[in-house]
Order: sequence, then C-alpha cells, then structure tokens
Amino acid sequence: MEQERPAEALAAYRRSVQLYPRRFNGMLGAARAARALGDESLTRMFYGELLEVADGGTRQPALHEAQAYVSTGK
Repeated sequence: MEQERPAEALAAYRRSVQLYPRRFNGMLGAARAARALGDESLTRMFYGELLEVADGGTRQPALHEAQAYVSTGK
C-alpha cells in the first residue's frame, strides 16, 4: 500500500488471509486496500472480521478505524 498499488496489495493480503486466517495485520491490510479501491463490500467484510478477532490493547487506533467504517461506511 505504501507504493500506492492497492489492487496488488489486496491480492497479496487476500493470499495472506487465506494462509493465515484471522490474523489482525492481514485483515487490516486487506480492509485498507479494499477501501483504497472503493470496494465497500470487501472493506466492510474485512473490517467486520477484524472486529470479531480483535482483543483491543495496543491496536485501538485500528479498531476505531474499523468500527467507524462498519458503522458509517466512512
């Protein structure tokens, strides 16, 4: 994503999520890449899954990001 190639990033994150299901960073990256592509349904899906597995702690900013998107779509 730092190279501003969200389609490639999304493909890589989706592979990562398939290999390592329910890993926080994989789901967060997939959600952000889907969001950058404007794919609302995928963004909502990955953020929703992220919220299901999240335990809080030091990841609060990412959780707030996910909660805001899931509740408002923004």
